[in-house]
Amino acid sequence: MDRISDLPDPIVHHIMSFLTTLDITKISILSKRFFFLWSSFPVIDFDQSTFARTSQGTLAFVTDAFLNHIHNSTRLRRIDTVLSKFRVKANLNGISVDRRFDSAISFALENGVKIMDLNLGFAKYQLPVSFASESINVLSLNGLKFDLCDLILACPSLGTLSLTSCEFLRDVNFSSLTLTDIKLRWCVVKFIKIKALNLHYFFFDADKHHPTRCQINLLQCENIRHLWLHNLVNGHDWIEEHANSLGELETFILNGCQDIKQIRVCNEKLERVNLFNCPALVSVEVIAPSLKYFCYRGTDRNRVCNISFTASSRIRYLSIEDAGITDQWMEAQLAKFRCLEGLRLVACNSLKKVKIVHENLQELELYNCLRLTEAEINTPQLLCFEYRGGIIELCTMVTRSLCTATLFMKPWVTYNNESFYGLRKLLSFFGHCQSLKVSCSWQKFAYNEMIGEEEDKNPFCCRSKPIKCWRHNLTRVDIKSSDDVCPNNGVELQKYFRANTMICNGNGVRRDYVDPLPYWPVNMVVGPYRVEDRPIRASTPSIYE
Repeated sequence: MDRISDLPDPIVHHIMSFLTTLDITKISILSKRFFFLWSSFPVIDFDQSTFARTSQGTLAFVTDAFLNHIHNSTRLRRIDTVLSKFRVKANLNGISVDRRFDSAISFALENGVKIMDLNLGFAKYQLPVSFASESINVLSLNGLKFDLCDLILACPSLGTLSLTSCEFLRDVNFSSLTLTDIKLRWCVVKFIKIKALNLHYFFFDADKHHPTRCQINLLQCENIRHLWLHNLVNGHDWIEEHANSLGELETFILNGCQDIKQIRVCNEKLERVNLFNCPALVSVEVIAPSLKYFCYRGTDRNRVCNISFTASSRIRYLSIEDAGITDQWMEAQLAKFRCLEGLRLVACNSLKKVKIVHENLQELELYNCLRLTEAEINTPQLLCFEYRGGIIELCTMVTRSLCTATLFMKPWVTYNNESFYGLRKLLSFFGHCQSLKVSCSWQKFAYNEMIGEEEDKNPFCCRSKPIKCWRHNLTRVDIKSSDDVCPNNGVELQKYFRANTMICNGNGVRRDYVDPLPYWPVNMVVGPYRVEDRPIRASTPSIYE
């Protein structure tokens, strides 16, 4: 106790910053020194959920006691320096005005608060008309009702404004020289016009459950760099006008806009475009020479969305999800995007025989493209490959030796040798990778002994080949699962590998074996690994060299 009391005030205040307001209040009664430090602590933080843990009664009773706690605590405060932060998180539903809460807000404003965060849920609490501050730089309001135009005029130093579930008393039409960031989420508003030359970030998210048409005019915010629009109902004309007129725009993100059928984005400095969940969208044209990142996520896997790029040869990351792109479209884009480093294709069901040939590609993801049956992958710089879906035929698989590959295989229709031959052939293309992880989920596995003069029975089948087949390269199999629906699957699968893997099965090669356990699905590691680098784990059935 004495050691803490002897510390300088700034150090003790720093220690207090890691405690809750309730804990700080408790320790303030231990000594006059702690009370002095508590009363001058420049951070005030009230959280009703924390306060409710020590209170009993109905929600109305707890809320009333919490408001008394706020009022009494601020009365005892003595702030000698500027108040850095004032935060209140509470549930004031049904309360529109309360003098105790108003007095606490006034206290924060009088002490030159820099950051104010009032989160009142969906209360629609009436912000005091006298609310004014020349010191507030960051203002975050949730669940309040006020006149936004008057608020901007009353806070001339405001730089960051975040409003959630707020109701404005009239249309929004204001100008500001200090605002740099504006975020409006689920606010009741029909008209917004802003003039802010220093505004760099604008985020607008309408209520997706009750979308309303909101007229937004940001054309006088010439220096906007990041524009995020969610659930907007405005039409493509507005999108084109703003995306093309804002000359400093770098990021343009559109999500959940229901009535937009076509988009044409033409901007010299635009670097990122994200188009998500726009169900009516059928045409996208991007003319952006500085574009580096493009992401598209549709809502209907069978809808054909025409996506075209002009003068966008600098794209580094391309993600297409739920779009009707074709094999020819994909091949044409790869020929143009010479700087491409990451490619992600998800649920693109029009792809059948995709050809991915690229000199600089480093990351590739193919997820749930249901009609995909064949792929040619020639990517000498590839470091990460992920695939999710059924067994496909690989014509070529060229990657770096440091590449890590992950295959998430969907359940097979039939569980027999023929199915497993397809998986075996697929795995043979990854023998040169640094690591390979195969994740499967099967309900049943059965196999028969191979008969006839099959090539795999010949121990010299791949001796002259640069990439060995799985039977002459497999050194370890791990079977793991918490599912015991089919307890014999792990045993049967292990028997299959022991019977058909040449390296692990004879010629005097050392083999350490752990009794099989009913684990499932399968994680298989295939590659030329040394036994010394892979210690035996007693809980996992394994086969080693």
